[in-house]
Amino acid sequence: MNFPFEGLVSGSKWGSAIGVIMFMLIIGGAFGIVMRTGTIDNGILKLIDKTKGSEALFIPVLFLLFSLGGAVFGMGEEAVAFAIIIAPLMVRLGYDGITL
Repeated sequence: MNFPFEGLVSGSKWGSAIGVIMFMLIIGGAFGIVMRTGTIDNGILKLIDKTKGSEALFIPVLFLLFSLGGAVFGMGEEAVAFAIIIAPLMVRLGYDGITL
């Protein structure tokens, strides 16, 4: 019965699964607070207004940024938190929600 707990806390603070889980919880809570203020929605709308005519570049640019993040500093699980921002952006650009 102790295996789930041991699996989470074994290893170092930054190398174990508990470090990733706590990071995701903190980022999720921070995004929740920011989303309640409406900052994300207003930022998305401003970004879309400023890039009128070049919406087709969003997917290649995001692909490049996330690829660099994964290659340079190992951003893997952390990219999940950015889905909260990218999903509404893609829907407002006219893409299907699954485009993310």
